[in-house]
Amino acid sequence: MPARGGVERWHGLALSGLIPPLVCGQIVGVVDDGTMAIHGIDARTGKQVWSYQTGSSSSLDAKFLAGRDHFYYGNQGRFLAIGAASGKVSWQTTGPVAAPVLVGNTFYLGAQGGTLHAYDATSGKLRWAFPVGAEDDQFGAGTQPTEADGMVYFHGSKDKAFGLVAASGKKVWELDVSNPNVPNGAPAVLNGVVYVIQDENYVKQLAAVDARTGKVLDTRELSDFGELTIAGRELIYVQTGAGIVALRAVR
Repeated sequence: MPARGGVERWHGLALSGLIPPLVCGQIVGVVDDGTMAIHGIDARTGKQVWSYQTGSSSSLDAKFLAGRDHFYYGNQGRFLAIGAASGKVSWQTTGPVAAPVLVGNTFYLGAQGGTLHAYDATSGKLRWAFPVGAEDDQFGAGTQPTEADGMVYFHGSKDKAFGLVAASGKKVWELDVSNPNVPNGAPAVLNGVVYVIQDENYVKQLAAVDARTGKVLDTRELSDFGELTIAGRELIYVQTGAGIVALRAVR
């Protein structure tokens, strides 16, 4: 029965944790920062049902996500898919652990060598790998992709943005953006338009790009370097060095 009146149903393990716990089905996944072990807690009773020792020594770069029936953990060159009900590893890969993004049943992982990988989230099968050609220090958090209408969009480096076919990884377009740094997060997409941060001839701006063709439809000048874009219902929000700016969407 659901809890009523704010009455505490259970009290969890006393763990050291900076990584937020996640829920997958009837299991709460908790990462202990002290041991880097992952614990599966029954969401109804609070009892621990399994524990997995990751073998990691630090939480600084750890990534922890939840899908439909798996928890996903990446750290120190290793990425794991752990069954939420069993606590057992279903699949794992080594190398690409930067900027993981789960969209439906596809896991996108950016590798420090400059390649975006797409994995089947259930089986761990590599669907495709797209070489960006970026240097190590230009590839990381900024390579998180946005998936919309069968396409994937991302900042591949500080100089390039890309649009790929989500199913195959085939490049549809690339755009020169010439940024001093790779923007954080995934580019905003709204009504068939991708919003890309760029620096055109030393002018800081937000470019509205046709999602299918990569053609620049419009540009809006920014007062400072853009760092992150988020799509609202009618507005595009840009985090810049000087603060957040709200701009009306092109469509």
